[in-house]
Amino acid sequence: MKLLCKGCTESVIVPNELVEDMLLDAKKKGLKMVSKKSYKDRLRQCETCPALQYGTTCKYSGGLVQYKAKMLGGTCPCPAGSKWIGA
Repeated sequence: MKLLCKGCTESVIVPNELVEDMLLDAKKKGLKMVSKKSYKDRLRQCETCPALQYGTTCKYSGGLVQYKAKMLGGTCPCPAGSKWIGA
């Protein structure tokens, strides 16, 4: 069974290769990104969050956590407060 995104009708399962391509594209465009350590810390928080869906998508923002966690201006949208404090 193929699960589809409600907003764009694409598969909700996003391959790592696609996310890596998106991050490379963002880097080429000059978007500011966090350090590898901060990125790993942010992803670790997301991996333990019950709002993580399909291993890639945040229930609160609808965004790809691997992309958002890499962006310097990215924030955790958890209604109870950001889980990325200090990351």
